[in-house]
Amino acid sequence: MFRLQLQRVCFSAVRIGQFRQMQQKAERSVNQVTLLGRVGKDVELKGSDEHPMASFSLATSENIRSKDPDEIGDFTQKTSWHRICIFKPGLVDIVYTYCKKGDRLYVTGKLDYSEYTNNDGIKVYQTSVIADEVIFLTSENRRDGY
Repeated sequence: MFRLQLQRVCFSAVRIGQFRQMQQKAERSVNQVTLLGRVGKDVELKGSDEHPMASFSLATSENIRSKDPDEIGDFTQKTSWHRICIFKPGLVDIVYTYCKKGDRLYVTGKLDYSEYTNNDGIKVYQTSVIADEVIFLTSENRRDGY
């Protein structure tokens, strides 16, 4: 009887150890960004014909309450600018064709950090959002002024 219980405990310990090893090897992480804002300038098309890339800037804003007790109810608006890059071929075409400066967009994607050396030999660090999905919230009628 004792031997049977000992076998069960040992088997459970081995299973837990194997599970932890698998968990460490296949550990998951999340890199997800969701932005809702306005396009800062018209979309630029870069890359080659085989591997096109669309990029544009997106502004998001937040209201910040004044810390001065005499200015209760006063808010200032802080705007953050985000570099959006799109590599999905179908999405590149749609965004390049229909996205214009001032359009309101809902963008989901992931953060990407890169670095390169510019023509002056200076190392430049760049943060981008690699977009997986772009939803247009500005209708055609509003864009045309109706």
